[in-house]
Amino acid sequence: MSNSQLTTNDGIINQLPPKIKLLNSNEVMKCRKSKAVLRYHTPNRTKEPEKYFHHLLMLYYPWRSEDNLIGKEKTYASKFYEPETNAIVRQNQLIFEPDADAVTEALEALRNSESNNSVYSFDPLNDQENEDLLLNVQQTNEND
Repeated sequence: MSNSQLTTNDGIINQLPPKIKLLNSNEVMKCRKSKAVLRYHTPNRTKEPEKYFHHLLMLYYPWRSEDNLIGKEKTYASKFYEPETNAIVRQNQLIFEPDADAVTEALEALRNSESNNSVYSFDPLNDQENEDLLLNVQQTNEND
């Protein structure tokens, strides 16, 4: 059995087995033959803080049972703000999204650009939310 190679941004090559047997079943997970980009919706931190922290913990905090993601105050936010948990989440974010700050900056520049309004988005939920917020701001300015 040959191993697949995964090259990271640092140029580090890890050997991955072509198949992994799952621990609690007879099922087998296969290594992809082609690269894939995972897309996911990020909840709004201000409007939906619990969903936002749940999202971060699910992606970046190691867990076996979803009950492990709930903190002392029975919320995802309280778990996220535990110092050890927060450090693990931030460390894993840097590993899996090393250029996240640059991407966010580029996205903001693109959104603020008046010359390019023909950008197609793949996140209709956030697009609708942004349009609603913009409409509310415009209505507030008109009423003032």
